[in-house]
Amino acid sequence: MPLPLTPAPFSQWFRTADGAVAVDVRTQKVVWWNREALRILGSSSRRLRGAACYRVFCGKNRTGRALCRRNCAVVRAARAGRTVRDFDMIVGSKSGRDAWVNMSLLLVPKQSPRGGVILHLFRKIQSREPGAGAESFLTARENEILSKLAEGIPSREIAVRFGIRYATIRTHIQHILSKLGVRSILQAILHLQYCARA
Repeated sequence: MPLPLTPAPFSQWFRTADGAVAVDVRTQKVVWWNREALRILGSSSRRLRGAACYRVFCGKNRTGRALCRRNCAVVRAARAGRTVRDFDMIVGSKSGRDAWVNMSLLLVPKQSPRGGVILHLFRKIQSREPGAGAESFLTARENEILSKLAEGIPSREIAVRFGIRYATIRTHIQHILSKLGVRSILQAILHLQYCARA
């Protein structure tokens, strides 16, 4: 049976103490939320109803780089049917007070003509683990490659060490740059080093 994208089914299916916001994968519009989400975001139902998720969360990493944006890494992964590990980010609130949250994501597959839904479950956190920001979007292999690049090892040598083609390494590097929202390997390495120091 297709999942109607209305508030009632989500409320009937589960209860959580976390903030919860459901987002349509195709449009990135908010289709459901709970009271805790309103409290954490310092928002109102009127502001959330039909709003773009990136305007609701205004998520950014510790350096201020936007994580929430149109076609972000989470949405691209959901559209490809992939899941994303939990991660920490700063969310903006209407009051102007930013808050650190830990974000977990559940992908509800294509159950309606409009496509799937990403359920964002989030909770405020007091302290953060070093390095638990946008790099959480990286796969284990991407983290390995970025670490080798940071050590100064050339891409071709990394390909030989891992026993994969150079073209595959280049693809991994493009994914790393895209996920971290940077334009060069140097920026990605600096981002990694900054996160390690924090």
